Amino acid sequence: MILRKNTDLFTRILFLSLLIVLSLNHIVFFLHSAGLLTGRMGYKIFSHLTVDFQSGLPTFFNTLLVLIAFLLLLTVSLNKRNLKSDRVYDWLLLTLAFLVLSLDENPDIHDYFVSVISRYGGRGQSFVMTYAWGMPYGAIAILFVFFLVRFISSLPKIIAIGFLVSGVIYVYGAIVVATVSSDILHIRTDHSIWHELAASYEESLEMIGLSLFIYFLLKYIRIEEASLSIEKTSANVISVH
Repeated sequence: MILRKNTDLFTRILFLSLLIVLSLNHIVFFLHSAGLLTGRMGYKIFSHLTVDFQSGLPTFFNTLLVLIAFLLLLTVSLNKRNLKSDRVYDWLLLTLAFLVLSLDENPDIHDYFVSVISRYGGRGQSFVMTYAWGMPYGAIAILFVFFLVRFISSLPKIIAIGFLVSGVIYVYGAIVVATVSSDILHIRTDHSIWHELAASYEESLEMIGLSLFIYFLLKYIRIEEASLSIEKTSANVISVH
């Protein structure tokens, strides 16, 4: 099976890429903080290699991780459907969650939540209202965990632990640290070094959480999905009969 045979190579490339992206982000961040990246070229390097810009390398890598996880989950879901598994809807729910995450990469989604909640909740100066996008996402995360408790418990122990750990890391970065980062920006009203440090910490946790999830998802495929393959061959069809 192509997917299973190349799992080890893929995970090595995945974590090497993660290390490179995080290292570049932190190196450029500290060079900028030390005043060593100045002028037009310095700003261009800073904006392309740090997390606080939508067009930068970390944002692209984060989006790529979400896309990879979504495609792997979709593949597993379709395979579960073909096998008439009683857990197919759980996998589809997880796939849907990553589809929502991919949409979340669009900053306009955040702006929409802010405008809606501010409209009905008042126009106070609290950063909770200013950065209200975290509230619906937090509620979705809680409901999501509630509905997937039985699903997680049905997985092999190592996979269940891996999914939970990666999920906690991601949610902590995407909601808790992001709220702190927003609070700093609300108080300072500029992109201070503390805001940039918090944003760097947030995106790093998100990328680490996603990478770990993909690793354990591939591990699940190797352990449980012996029939899963990216391409169907006639030999597979014959083996079924």
